[in-house]
Amino acid sequence: MTKAGTDLNKKSLSTMEELVSICETDLKARVEKIAGRPIALDMEG
Repeated sequence: MTKAGTDLNKKSLSTMEELVSICETDLKARVEKIAGRPIALDMEG
């Protein structure tokens, strides 16, 4: 595995994590809007 390949993998992983984070935030906002109250989302498991 080359260094460039490793860096690319790390970059794509962090991008995926960012996308998941954005999706969770968006989902939480939508659910809160529907529910009409703040909720706690636990997506760790």
